[in-house]
Amino acid sequence: MAAMNELLQWGITNSVPENGDASELHAVAEEIAAGRRKDLMEPGMLEAIMGKSDATLMKEAMTFAVDESKPEEERVIALDNLEMLIEQIDNANNLQSIGLWPPLVALLSSPSDLIRQTASWVCGTAVQNNPKAQEAVRPSLTLPPSSVQISLEPQADFSIPALRSLQFLALNPLPLLLSLIATTSSDFTPPSSIEGLPPLPPSSTETRSRALYALSGTLKHNEEAVKMLDQYEGWGWQVLKGGLSDPSLPLRRKTAFLLSTLLLDVPSTSTPSSTTPAAPLLQSFRSHSLAQTLLSSLTLNSSHPSPGANADEPAALEDADYREKAARVLISLLERGALAEGEKKELAELWKGWESMEGGLEERIWVTGEEEKVVKALLGV
Repeated sequence: MAAMNELLQWGITNSVPENGDASELHAVAEEIAAGRRKDLMEPGMLEAIMGKSDATLMKEAMTFAVDESKPEEERVIALDNLEMLIEQIDNANNLQSIGLWPPLVALLSSPSDLIRQTASWVCGTAVQNNPKAQEAVRPSLTLPPSSVQISLEPQADFSIPALRSLQFLALNPLPLLLSLIATTSSDFTPPSSIEGLPPLPPSSTETRSRALYALSGTLKHNEEAVKMLDQYEGWGWQVLKGGLSDPSLPLRRKTAFLLSTLLLDVPSTSTPSSTTPAAPLLQSFRSHSLAQTLLSSLTLNSSHPSPGANADEPAALEDADYREKAARVLISLLERGALAEGEKKELAELWKGWESMEGGLEERIWVTGEEEKVVKALLGV
């Protein structure tokens, strides 16, 4: 408050009316300095002069967003406003200090698909390239999803002491995000062993895409978060595997890109060997047959599901974007010694086919120069 007092005093002292007579303003400045103008220190007056702080705007947006008595469209606008504010990394970090993570994560299980969609987008923006917001916690501090179901009354105090000090991952958002992403197939439904996971209605393709965006931001360069995919018998990896055969081709592309990004954190080796101990991440890729799923998606006449009900969506192997992303994952696995011999043979056959096509490797999978030589040596082609 002292700093605000000094700022107000300085502003008045250095303001000169049009007539050039600043004596009255100087008198007010002297009264402020003497502590006789408490009326000018009222919060409402300060806001009128200085404008609301970003923290205040963030809390107001969240208060509106959780108010189920408000129209859905207006609640979505409030979340959009919050998302714009947290594009600034300092504001994203303030989500914890002003206690906004719990209500935000709780909105991931909203009955409204549009609210779930926009809340996922806000989460993704907050954790994107932001190690502090991604910060992992000891497993003993991670809460079951049911613990996040705090009061969402419009005037709720979001700085609940028990939750305020917890970062995003401490609120255990991964089961919620994975539930939003998962297809309706029984192979990818949440395991019953996940404590307190609320039942969620089916999500739209756009909501599933934004939940994948939030998951991607959470997992990138975050070893502790990636380990959480192994929980519940590896259900998280099964959901990502399902993403590679998703009815939505854009979701297939985004899933392949995420897998490729995760592999960047595992160093490649110049002499991959099946006898070399694999990193935990590579073990997870192998145990959930992700390489085989990718190979099947790129093979003609395979049993891999065709994407979408839309006739204008090409088969996955004919989509240049998906093909490049899927091939990038397979090449990364090859360079890290994580492909079985049979998988290497299948990739070698695909490689020969890409070489023989018009435009060759450079156009088909964006491989050129030195990397091409390395891959061909590893494949023996």
